[in-house]
Amino acid sequence: GIGIIFAVLPLIEYVQLKKSLFIKGLLVATLTIFFTEGLWITSSYSPNILKQTADPVSTFVTKNNIDASDIRIWTPTIELSSYYGAEKGLKYPTSYMAHLESNHLPERLQQLITYRPLFSQIPAVELKRVNDYLKLAGVKYVFFEEGSPFIPLLKDKNSGYIYKGRIVIASGVYEAFETPWEISNAVLISDVIKNNLTPFPTNMKFNKVTDQIALDEKVKNFNQTLADPVNQTLMATYPTEESVTISIPSNRTSNTIVLNESYDKEWKAYFKGIEQKIQPVGPNFMMITLDNNQKEGTLILNHSWPLYYYFFIFAIPVIPIWLLISSKIFGIKKMM
Repeated sequence: GIGIIFAVLPLIEYVQLKKSLFIKGLLVATLTIFFTEGLWITSSYSPNILKQTADPVSTFVTKNNIDASDIRIWTPTIELSSYYGAEKGLKYPTSYMAHLESNHLPERLQQLITYRPLFSQIPAVELKRVNDYLKLAGVKYVFFEEGSPFIPLLKDKNSGYIYKGRIVIASGVYEAFETPWEISNAVLISDVIKNNLTPFPTNMKFNKVTDQIALDEKVKNFNQTLADPVNQTLMATYPTEESVTISIPSNRTSNTIVLNESYDKEWKAYFKGIEQKIQPVGPNFMMITLDNNQKEGTLILNHSWPLYYYFFIFAIPVIPIWLLISSKIFGIKKMM
């Protein structure tokens, strides 16, 4: 990084003598990329000791040797945990495609769990509402800061939750629980009820009680549709962070699969080598429609990134070399 500064000094001096705003703008854009990528590289390769001690989720998963490849975890430290837990393949009830698909689940869930200034004890009916969000998001473990009014409620045997112990780290003390339901990331939806799964509204305001009630009801109904006995639960596995495989049984009675994975247009699905239709449905879900009559097999989903993403990755090592060569050329011309 320091070497780049000295390498571009002749170029900066050359640009200062030019009146072209385009050239000056190009220089500013290039230096901005250097600065941003420098932060990204530094963040990605921060010391391992920090990654192991700064996050309750990573500490808990490592200590208990939990395979979290097909489950999600809710924690009040989602921003920190999703950063430090990325290397372990951990998932959270948030969507990294939130800029493409509005995902209301984590925002409302945060509101229901965290902002409790008037409650010292949570009513049991409130837990049912929180459970609807956690279940729809595919959450298997939940974490609460010590002193949360939810902790006594979840420790009650009637809640169905399993207490997994305390996590003590430098930033605080947390208590972990296992949720009382099985995770179904992929469901074969019966043709009779598939029309009940409609996209969630994208213009809700969480400070309006009417919108809160509407979203709560929507989440409840979505859960009921997915859990209907006429559906079939499918086995979904995650070979990599960019791929999902779903086992399709020979006795399937429908062509519609709902997968608990955030949608964007770069997902591609293939069954028996034939590309299948994918579309968003609900928050953080996508629907795959099988268009052939073959019953048994494996549905394969792969995610790719747009070309400009790879351009910036490969441009990072190329641009410094180009600047170094340019600075030498401009330096030589100036001396002549």
